Amino acid sequence: MKTALDRDPTITPARLFLAFVYEQTGRKEEARAEVTEFLKLNPDYSQKVLWETAPVKDPATLEMIAEALRKAGLE
Repeated sequence: MKTALDRDPTITPARLFLAFVYEQTGRKEEARAEVTEFLKLNPDYSQKVLWETAPVKDPATLEMIAEALRKAGLE
């Protein structure tokens, strides 16, 4: 994932996924940095947009993802 972003930093779904993984593994500063970079490219993205567009259909899984990204700075 990180290699893909090193090659093309505009792959925004990868950046959000990486932020999620970092948050879940306790790498909070790195998670926050990924969300910050993501929001530079997608300034209108929010928790609301995440809930409306995420390909995840299981509400419990989506809540887990949303909570991790919220902790990383996605409001």
